[in-house]
Amino acid sequence: MKSWSRCVVRVPDLRARVKGAVTGSVDAVLACFPGEALPTSAAEFQRLEEALVATAHREVVGPVLSVVLHAINENTEFARWSVRAAQARSRDLVSLGGKPVTIRVAGGTRVSLTTPALESRPRGKPGPKRANGRRGKGGGGLYAVLACLGFVSRCSPYVASRVARVAATVDSYAEAREALRAESIDLNVKTVCSLVSRVGDACLIDREGEGRTGKTAETLAGKRVMVGIDGGRLRYRLDKPGRRLSSGRHGFEAPWREPKILTVYTFDANGKKERRQRPIYEGTLAPWEDAADLIARTLRRYGAERAKLVVFAADGSENIWRHVDGICKAAGLDPAKVTSLVDFYHAVEHLSDAAKLVPGWSDEQRQRWVTRNASLLKRGGVETVAAAIEQFTVADRDALTKEVEYFRLRAGRMRYDVFKRQGIPLGTGAVESTIRRVVNLRLKSTGTFWTPECAERMLVLRCRLKAGRWDEVEAAVHNSALLPARIQQPQILARLLA
Repeated sequence: MKSWSRCVVRVPDLRARVKGAVTGSVDAVLACFPGEALPTSAAEFQRLEEALVATAHREVVGPVLSVVLHAINENTEFARWSVRAAQARSRDLVSLGGKPVTIRVAGGTRVSLTTPALESRPRGKPGPKRANGRRGKGGGGLYAVLACLGFVSRCSPYVASRVARVAATVDSYAEAREALRAESIDLNVKTVCSLVSRVGDACLIDREGEGRTGKTAETLAGKRVMVGIDGGRLRYRLDKPGRRLSSGRHGFEAPWREPKILTVYTFDANGKKERRQRPIYEGTLAPWEDAADLIARTLRRYGAERAKLVVFAADGSENIWRHVDGICKAAGLDPAKVTSLVDFYHAVEHLSDAAKLVPGWSDEQRQRWVTRNASLLKRGGVETVAAAIEQFTVADRDALTKEVEYFRLRAGRMRYDVFKRQGIPLGTGAVESTIRRVVNLRLKSTGTFWTPECAERMLVLRCRLKAGRWDEVEAAVHNSALLPARIQQPQILARLLA
């Protein structure tokens, strides 16, 4: 796509063609006023608004886009350039000449045209011949002109973006379909799912580094950066092996799985979050080893190695802390600029758990002890707190030892007095909020179960949506449009399904 600026399409009669496309729009607008009467109530005014929006989609947006697409497709220079651009991305693409295709654009319009088609034919020994009546696996080709314009799955980039965004916002694909119909995008649920899968795959491939043009213009260089890591919960839907039930469905299991969530934001010298800098959210269902690699790649992408300070914050889980050193090394972080801390409020929860082990204490006594030692902990007295817990006389010595070790083994990450003087936030509320907004409100609903691949796609889309980075989703889709769907297989999905 580097040659894009060198291929400009101009049509001398564009003005006349556009005027001809919208000739009937005035009559269509006037038809929205029954009896040429103006609205005189709230209900009538709303009906007028709805009619005008629908008319604009039907009589203006769709027809104009149809004119534009036909004009671009008729330009032989652009057609040849688009074929070369696609073949530059994948050398296995072979030209099939012009093929008819029907595509969807904004306004609910379907546009039919004949456009250059390419098919993916991998070099080397040919595969087995498909049987009669069998189409074989789809997604092995593309339409060059449409691919250069960002079309995926025969839908315009706007339609693909809107479908994926709405599906990532509402509670179900069925609700997404109803919401999209209000925008004159009338698709069945199966098509909505298919588009979400294609957009999600484009984001996952971009996340893995394939097709990425480099680091983003937005950088963490010179910033004070907080890196919060935590895990959430959602339920898989895994079909049981064997025969289907009498209903025609498989029985299934619904085990809980832990999505790993990353939250990155910048903060000022007083420990306050900088609102002008967009946060970075990332999520995956991969094992912690792969999640650690993803975190390192994300930090590299946004230039964290040039940050002024990088703070890793998490609860006390060793699943997280055992990977922090490897993340720092893989991301190229300077150890002198890295600080690690255990969330203060998780530490206070362990104080409460320790107090519950003491027999004979009332709730008021426990609360007084927790409050006093939380204050001591914030002043840097982690060793004193651990020693106080060790002196308890309790029946369950194993549980007591576990609480003592929790503080002693993490003492270096509980220097809250030092962190406070350095203007470092003491909590991981940001990542816990991210888990609620990204995971709980969409993927953890009651009675909701996910296949691994659908959950991973929805995670990446929700992360971009809630971080205010939907432009990155659109850029990934545009970048993926010039590659056949068949060869765009995110590595993470293969690992989740293994």
